[in-house]
Amino acid sequence: MHLAFLQVDLHIPHSHSLKDKRSVLKRLINLLRTQHNVAVAEIGHHDAWQSAHLGVVTINNEAEDTHRILQRVIHAIGNFDGCDLTDYRIEKL
Repeated sequence: MHLAFLQVDLHIPHSHSLKDKRSVLKRLINLLRTQHNVAVAEIGHHDAWQSAHLGVVTINNEAEDTHRILQRVIHAIGNFDGCDLTDYRIEKL
């Protein structure tokens, strides 16, 4: 069993309130969960209007598959309208 964890830092330039931020994050999180079958949670920057820190987790029988899934997640976030990917880190457990 292989577990991989992705931490993502986002900039949400058009957000002017926490409500705006939550709207963008809700769309992004739903997209990632449905298209990539991963667990996603906001793990930091809860009170900042224009930044977010997300955690994404996947588990699989093959280590290569976990890495491949997270690479697709990174690509999906990079192409998502409404936020900019500023940094990411992948950890394998």
